Amino acid sequence: MSMLLVNGHPCTLGDPALPVLDRGYLYGEGLFETLRAYAGKLPFLDLHFKRFYQGAKFLGIKAPSRGTIKRQLAELLAYQKTPNAYIKLILSSQGNTIRLSKPQVTSATLCAYLETFTPYPRTLYQNGISATIVQSVRNDSPPLCWYKTTNYLSKVMARHEVEKKGVWEGILLNPAGHLSEGSISNLFWAVGNTVYTPSLAAGCLPGVTRYLFITSLRAAGIPCREVSALPAVLSNASEVMITNSLFEILPVVAIDGTPVGNGRPGPFFKKMTQLYRTRIRLALQDR
Repeated sequence: MSMLLVNGHPCTLGDPALPVLDRGYLYGEGLFETLRAYAGKLPFLDLHFKRFYQGAKFLGIKAPSRGTIKRQLAELLAYQKTPNAYIKLILSSQGNTIRLSKPQVTSATLCAYLETFTPYPRTLYQNGISATIVQSVRNDSPPLCWYKTTNYLSKVMARHEVEKKGVWEGILLNPAGHLSEGSISNLFWAVGNTVYTPSLAAGCLPGVTRYLFITSLRAAGIPCREVSALPAVLSNASEVMITNSLFEILPVVAIDGTPVGNGRPGPFFKKMTQLYRTRIRLALQDR
């Protein structure tokens, strides 16, 4: 089941919704947020809103109010009666010229899309996933990488390489050759008793789930350091994990055919999973 609202009006996926002069379509001048609904509720929505409105300000797009977006989200969830859902918000800048120069007067289009969430296979969590260091493209540099824009070509090209190699995820490097993030995820690894993740300065998206894991680890007394690191550090890691809002956290057990640690999900993955599930449970109680 799925449902699409364009500026609050129901549409089908086949309906024409954006004009040719839409700047998101022409130039990638837009934003998106990916949300996961649990039992009809949206935990961590305020964190998603914070990044969404920061991005709108950065791009100079006038976004609808939080109240407007919340009403549309509630309409999606109520209409579909879908307790567990995948939701994507897409904000696109409008223009009145095909030229690159930004028009003086612009509006925006908000698309809110919902479909039933299908859980990821249990085997991914039990056995782990394989990954590759992406060679075909480097990640975007700051500040562009700090915003979830619709200009996603570096990630698209990374996914092409991932699919060609037959692995599950691709780890992108920044222009200096340091670790940044996954094509659809943030990256964590463990060495000794410490968990590491690329810093924002290294060129990764400030993921909502990334933030929740960092703060949960530190609150539990587990050191979590944000660093700039070369990909060689992963060869010394006992565990590597990736995170995002949909699959939450997955263990990486092999990178370019080389096992990570003992090649099995380890204690940090299990502990981080427990911490996140607790964080979700508490967030749902508050809503």
